[in-house]
Amino acid sequence: RRQHVSVCCMQEFGGSPGAVVLSVALPLILYYLWGSIVFNQGFPMSLSQLCANKDLLLTRALPTRLTILQFSVWMIFQAALQAFAPGQTAQGLPLHPDSRQQTKSPGARRLKYKLNGWASWWISIFAVILLLRYSLLSPTQVVHDFGSLLTCALIASYIGSLWLCISGGGTTPYDFFMGTHRNPRIPNTLFDFKYFCEGRPGLIGWILLNVLIALEEHNRRGWISLEMYIVVVSQAFYVMDFFFFEAAVLSMWDIMTERFGFMMCFGDLCWVPFGFTVQALYILYRPSGQGTSLNVIGAAVALQLAGYCWFRVANLQKHQFMTTRTIPFKKNPCSVGSGDSLLLVDGLWGLSRHPNYLGDWTLGLGWCLVCGLQSPIPFFYALYFAPCLIHRERRDFNSCEERFGMAWIKYVQEVPCRIIPFVY
Repeated sequence: RRQHVSVCCMQEFGGSPGAVVLSVALPLILYYLWGSIVFNQGFPMSLSQLCANKDLLLTRALPTRLTILQFSVWMIFQAALQAFAPGQTAQGLPLHPDSRQQTKSPGARRLKYKLNGWASWWISIFAVILLLRYSLLSPTQVVHDFGSLLTCALIASYIGSLWLCISGGGTTPYDFFMGTHRNPRIPNTLFDFKYFCEGRPGLIGWILLNVLIALEEHNRRGWISLEMYIVVVSQAFYVMDFFFFEAAVLSMWDIMTERFGFMMCFGDLCWVPFGFTVQALYILYRPSGQGTSLNVIGAAVALQLAGYCWFRVANLQKHQFMTTRTIPFKKNPCSVGSGDSLLLVDGLWGLSRHPNYLGDWTLGLGWCLVCGLQSPIPFFYALYFAPCLIHRERRDFNSCEERFGMAWIKYVQEVPCRIIPFVY
């Protein structure tokens, strides 16, 4: 039965007016970053420069038959891998109560998922190697058509989000942006559209775009720079880690709580593959002779290592506690509450309520710093991610306060810091 969601709880992001603004502004930010890198050597473009280059920007951003074909084949290929690649079937954790629905189900649902991301990752890598080997894929063409591919992904995001909104009974821009479905699926299958978009085309596409950008640097300069190696390898390791520990994804906020609308669809199909490649694209287009000092590179690598370790340990502790009520190296961790309202106050989760956010941001800052300090463009990731995580923590706080009640109040007293231990 369709559930109308636009009249229920307090609306976020400024309601429908905010949804309209964000649905337009977020894509424009990606186009601005791409234009500044490609047409201004990685430095922010002024309004006069944008006006002077508007025809070239529009031309390069228009979809072509080739880019439409490439994007369509990629989506179909990844969907086929999600459906048929080998992998175990796992049961997700109980879904959080849906406060946007007018009626609530009597019990928390647990959905099944096919965990084949690790296999899909390696099959995708092998397929791209074959395409490159037989000259069926050109790094030069992909880099040249970066803006066109972004537009293809954007159109798919708008169309998919509109279909999700209408099929779920949505009637307002807010429904379009936030979503009307939590777990839209192909009936009688394990194919979950939100889970698919969360981890397949965007994440793997991000790394493959990075690799093609690195190959294009070799084509243009005859070598691949140290900075490019570090960015590509570090970000590839981050995504490989995501798939290797894919079972932990089932305890993520996105899977358990978030609805699937334009915010998530655009984020998965556009923001991740075309926004997170900013560092690699900047290194390719930066002025000739401009490099990053070894001291700065060393600091960047140290940040990446520290951030990754903090991020991974925090996520492992959370997932293991949610599934077995233990954490690594400790069978009886400290907690508050009881039953389904049991909350971890041990390990890194005894230092702050979202230690994984701190590790994730620190790792991303390391990626940015590899590019040097000459331009703010590569630091966009860190600049946007900090307020994004702060806002997400506040959303999670409100959700948990409603869900856990008195247990949450006690938990906040036990762990007063939100993200940064002893600071915030």
